This record gives sequence, C-alpha cells and structure tokens, in this order.
Amino acid sequence: MRSMALELDKSLAEFFDFLGHQIGLANVWMALSADHGVAPLPDFAKTLRLPAANLDAKALREQINSLLSKKYAKKADYVIDLDYPLAWLDKDAFTGTAAGKDESIAEADTGEAMKQAGLTGYFTKSQLARGDVPPPKPAAATPTATRPKRILRHRHPPPFQVGITHGTDHATPFSYDTHVPLAFYGLAFQPGTYRTTPNPSISP
Repeated sequence: MRSMALELDKSLAEFFDFLGHQIGLANVWMALSADHGVAPLPDFAKTLRLPAANLDAKALREQINSLLSKKYAKKADYVIDLDYPLAWLDKDAFTGTAAGKDESIAEADTGEAMKQAGLTGYFTKSQLARGDVPPPKPAAATPTATRPKRILRHRHPPPFQVGITHGTDHATPFSYDTHVPLAFYGLAFQPGTYRTTPNPSISP
C-alpha cells in the first residue's frame, strides 16, 4: 500500500506538472477523493489495544447454521456462503420450517442468528427493497439482487474486526471505512482543513 501511494503521488505530480506547463495551474481546479476507507490491519490495531480480529468466515457460517438448526429443530446448511459483507441463504433449506413460505422471516431469523454469532447488525434483502434502513444509511446498504434458491443480504462484524483470516478489508459502516479525504485545489477555494460533514444539498 505504501508503494502504491508513492507511485500514485508520483503520477499525480507528473500530471500536475503537465497541466502547469500547458495551461497554467491558475486555470485549473482539482478535486481528489477516494471511494472508501479501510480497516487498520488487525495485528497493528491490537498494538493500540483496539478489539481487532480476523474472522474465519467458514467457522462463522458453521456457527450460524448450528444456531438455525437448533431453532428449527432441523439440521441444514441454511447459509450456504459468506463472502464479506454478504451472505447467501438456501431457500430449500427452510422448507418445512416456520420461515419456509416467507423469505422475510427466513432473512430476519438468519440475521438474529448472525447477531448471536457476534455480528453487530444486518440488513435483509426485504429491508433494502423497502428502503427500510435507519439514517444515516451505511455505505454498505446498497440495493441488492437475488439468485435462484439464494437470498442476498448484508452483514458487518464489530468495529476493527474484518471478515477475512489474513490482511484487512472494508465495506462496513464504521468511520474508518466511510470517512475519506476530499481535497480541492484552485483559486476558487479557500485554503484550509475542514473536518465537517459535507452538505449534499449545497452546490459548490
């Protein structure tokens, strides 16, 4: 990541130098930002006494399926895949249970099992389809689609815990993922550092 940042800095410097020679930087406005942040590496975060961890998606899926098997008194793989921050449910597995005829119940029951397994929250396909997401809407709460026999849903672990066994990741609604720098350059902008939340209703 450090090498990538340095290479990007070098590329931008060359581009700005080109603009300066071609049309003059006094005639240029620039805006730089990012599409998302990233969680700190759990091994590093632990040195700061943060409750960080790498999660094992397979073990988590088995735990959630065990909880649902107890709830429905029927052993099955209700969650067939976890790909942080998404989970896919097998609709056939719910056949014969209280949630077998109502996807929204199956989604909610699975979400509660996820919370019992340690995840901090969830958004179901049904919730997202209704726009039923409490403000401020997390960056991860985007419209979703379905596949045959599967229900696509969102989840996120507690802060500083990432859904992979090695390295780090993003896509949670926490500040380290949702807060990104937004830098402007040009004569039209007042120099300074602003730490307020931008108001999207105000045009620049």
